[in-house]
Amino acid sequence: MAAETLDLGPAGMYIRAQRPLMVDELLRFELEIGPGGLARVMRQDAGTRYAMRFEELGDDARSELLRLATAP
Repeated sequence: MAAETLDLGPAGMYIRAQRPLMVDELLRFELEIGPGGLARVMRQDAGTRYAMRFEELGDDARSELLRLATAP
């Protein structure tokens, strides 16, 4: 399933999904900036927009996300 990333940070992401998701559902994902991992659906917002928390993410990818989130 493809999804559009609306917001991205070191702890998770906010996405628009192509299909409905269930709260607590686990999804494997890939990021264009690096390796993927596993994320859990934390909540559903309007339509098919979801807050996701990273459950598994490589240290290199997490460090890069933290660097991007704190860059001026």
